Amino acid sequence: MRIIFRTLLLLLPLALFSGGLCWAVAGKSSLSTILTLLVVIAAAVVAVCWEVYMLRQWVLPALGDFLARCLYAGHYCSADDELAQLVQRITEEQDRTLLPDLEALVRRHPGRLRGWQELAHLQRTLAADPRAACETLLKGSRAVRNKQDRALLLYRAAMLRAHQLNDRQGACELLRTAADRYPRTTYGRKAGDELARLR
Repeated sequence: MRIIFRTLLLLLPLALFSGGLCWAVAGKSSLSTILTLLVVIAAAVVAVCWEVYMLRQWVLPALGDFLARCLYAGHYCSADDELAQLVQRITEEQDRTLLPDLEALVRRHPGRLRGWQELAHLQRTLAADPRAACETLLKGSRAVRNKQDRALLLYRAAMLRAHQLNDRQGACELLRTAADRYPRTTYGRKAGDELARLR
């Protein structure tokens, strides 16, 4: 539904500008020629600005994600992945001082699910800070684009609240959010089942 809405917003200014241009060229405007020309130029500027904004905000990020998935599908190598290298180094050296570097890297690529998961895992295990891990998962649930990923991060944050932070009410709130917002995802359904169990 959101894709259809965004597509309509992308095409609507072009349709309106084209219709107005045809109307002006057909001579149906009661305005003078110079004034009509100025209106057409102003409308063109507004339409171009809107299209550029839409392309930068929605089209290019989605296209980038799609191309990344296609390019890495058969040629992915963890040695080329900055995130994988840093996580491996932190794990091998058990160096908590590198966690801010990992967090900065995750924030540079907020749409990547793995970054939020790895950061939360190391905060929970290496730094023994489940509260920070829970906050990381919640931030990730707002940053990733895929509904399945959002539901997964909300579910895992709820599990941390329930089992490590002893916050049953907070866990139920997160499970309810995941179940209500993403009922058709695997983790949305799983959140609904877990919510029924915790009540």
